[in-house]
Amino acid sequence: MLAECIDRDTRVRRQPQTRIMQWGDRLAAWYVRERDLRGFVPGKGWAHAAANGADALGALARSPYFGATETHRAARRGRRPGPARGDARAAAR
Repeated sequence: MLAECIDRDTRVRRQPQTRIMQWGDRLAAWYVRERDLRGFVPGKGWAHAAANGADALGALARSPYFGATETHRAARRGRRPGPARGDARAAAR
């Protein structure tokens, strides 16, 4: 659903840039924490979290508001959380 909203805005420009960027920040924060990467779930059907998140990230990349700086920020944010460099206490846990 979010991908469709962003793609529509790319075509008709109804949302302010700040809103699109806020959606991107929230999407990136959710996507790196999402752990349910299943495809088909027997007895329930399709689980689409990973696919829908990827579609929304693709829509952001197509947005005229999402330039090289934002792409770099999203790529950095997309890394899995881990200990900070040089944080020996966190690495030892």
